[in-house]
Amino acid sequence: MLTSDLVRIGARGGVAKPSYMKHSDRNIERAQCIIDLVRAHEGATKGELDAALKAETGQGTDWRVQRGLAKLVLDKTEVGVASKLNPRDVRLAVFEAATAHHPVSMAQRAAVLADVATRFKATPEQLDAALYADLAANQQVGPCTMKSGEKLVHRYNVALAQAVLLKSKWMRIELVAPNSKRLRQLLRFLKFHRLMYTVEKLSDGKGVAFKVDGPVSLIKHSSRYGLALANFLPALLLCEEWTLTADYQRKAGTRHALFTLKSTDGLVSHYRDTGTWVAPEETALAKRLAQLAAPWKVSKRGTLLNLDGRDHVVPDITLSDPETGAKAYVEVIWRWRKASLKKRWALLQKAGPKNLVLAVCTSGQDEELPDLLGPVHTFKGVPNARALWKLVKESAAR
Repeated sequence: MLTSDLVRIGARGGVAKPSYMKHSDRNIERAQCIIDLVRAHEGATKGELDAALKAETGQGTDWRVQRGLAKLVLDKTEVGVASKLNPRDVRLAVFEAATAHHPVSMAQRAAVLADVATRFKATPEQLDAALYADLAANQQVGPCTMKSGEKLVHRYNVALAQAVLLKSKWMRIELVAPNSKRLRQLLRFLKFHRLMYTVEKLSDGKGVAFKVDGPVSLIKHSSRYGLALANFLPALLLCEEWTLTADYQRKAGTRHALFTLKSTDGLVSHYRDTGTWVAPEETALAKRLAQLAAPWKVSKRGTLLNLDGRDHVVPDITLSDPETGAKAYVEVIWRWRKASLKKRWALLQKAGPKNLVLAVCTSGQDEELPDLLGPVHTFKGVPNARALWKLVKESAAR
């Protein structure tokens, strides 16, 4: 994350515009030079690295960009105390021993270090190195996980957009026809970052909109909440088609500006894309259901079902009758814990739609399946499409 002095965001005419870096060969080369400089200082002190970075990034009119890149590389670099001895314990012992010789000459200092070193089972040189090893400038530079200049430029542009969200009153996200896995992934990230949000369907019936409160909207501005909102952005970047708008206010008393970001703007997430894998068995199930259920339509597009304000469920498959408008939903659960599954099903039975069918895998589970009353289909390896279709028709008729 960039610090406020390194952020480049313009706000003119009521519009907030970050000054993104272009993905030119020159910019990628500049970013790579900073990465190489940091990686070349592995094993050196943090003070030596800071001096080298200052000399490299302190020149030119775009020093703010250079230092911003350096900040992001340092965020991916390990820095810590190199000594195996505890510097605080070493200082305490050395200073107590030195009080008997005050003022301490160089010869007396060597004698004190030699005496104290025996207590720590170390050499005087090791003790001297550990004395101030925990000071920021004396800490040792470790490995750097940032290796690609191109990825650093992407990371820098995302950091600028995140800086906007750190100072936003609200954020609205519109997803266009997301699939069930992607929609479920986004909900997990919203909950993981403990963001306050409301959900509504778009007028076209295919999209979903999230209204998320920002840190400026809180009674007392929360930097922790703002950081959570900013850290959520890379999760949104994993989605295929979306639009984000946010109300940006640089600081209290300044005018608000509207910030807009789209999936086509070229920002690239640095988060791992997990939780969206589709099992071959699930794909085969959808195809088989489409054959059995014809003329019913089978869709894997994400459908958000509200559980009476307590939670949301995103079924894996939606089936609809084009003639009568009847609908039914199928949620496939591959891995589960008995207590969680029982609690989840109880909520679905109480607040969920009556036309929801649960397909639960029982193979390879460590616990016994709880008693689940209602439209539940259990299977070992592959769901039985014919049995599932029977449950779907029954639940759709309710």
